[in-house]
Amino acid sequence: SPAVLVNNTWGFTLLSPSDSLPVWVAVPKFGSALQIKATSQAYETGDGDKTVVQYGVKVDYSKPAGVYSNVVVYTVTGK
Repeated sequence: SPAVLVNNTWGFTLLSPSDSLPVWVAVPKFGSALQIKATSQAYETGDGDKTVVQYGVKVDYSKPAGVYSNVVVYTVTGK
């Protein structure tokens, strides 16, 4: 299950049109997997099945100004 987003960590949220207040969770540590979506429906044409993922950082005043970056890896498995 996803971890709570604490200060000075990267987080993400999955948005849908019905979300009035998105829930932010921590990006898992490198090498840890987190399934964000599963579906059994096949999409052969058209727009398919879209998933919107937004990223952000929760910081406090102890973090110095600067440029910060991270890497996110997505893996898709077909059936």
